[in-house]
Amino acid sequence: MVGMITERDWREIERQFPGLHSFYGHLPRKPHTFLELLELFRIYKQFTTRRRSMSDSPLGQATS
Repeated sequence: MVGMITERDWREIERQFPGLHSFYGHLPRKPHTFLELLELFRIYKQFTTRRRSMSDSPLGQATS
């Protein structure tokens, strides 16, 4: 993408970053730039991937 990103670009953005549009829609405070949005999305994806992999492993499960 080159230049200013607008609502018309969401289709292409969603192709490159699946789930980004929904993530953006749920943010209580919107980032000022697309780069900030991508960084937040990257952190979110790392966190959710790590949580999912921990819950799948025996070490991530609580024992009683």
